[in-house]
Amino acid sequence: AEGSVSMWYLSLKKLISNTTEITFIRKMCFSFLAPCNIPVKRGRIFYNGQKIWVERLPNNRMLHAENVAFYCMNKEKQCGYPVLTQCIDGTVLIPSCFEEPSRPYYTLMYRSLPSEIKQC
Repeated sequence: AEGSVSMWYLSLKKLISNTTEITFIRKMCFSFLAPCNIPVKRGRIFYNGQKIWVERLPNNRMLHAENVAFYCMNKEKQCGYPVLTQCIDGTVLIPSCFEEPSRPYYTLMYRSLPSEIKQC
């Protein structure tokens, strides 16, 4: 995979059969691509199988190739819907339909956010 390095290492597992000792060698891939910081302070996201508030994302960070969904509003139908995006080498693109709520709206009217209302 691009940005990954294949490395060989000796496993600690050994197979001992009669007088023969075999040490297994395994191939592992390590990724050195940058994690992403979420550039949004207020809102709800769908991450790792659960809906969470952005500020509760551990260290405001997600790993390379992880997915996250931001909730957008369909104003015509008055319903919310998730839009998937992905962390790619340190960059996560926020969907253009996502609107970060103002602090007062987020604090007082959070039940009206696209993530909290009826989904389309």
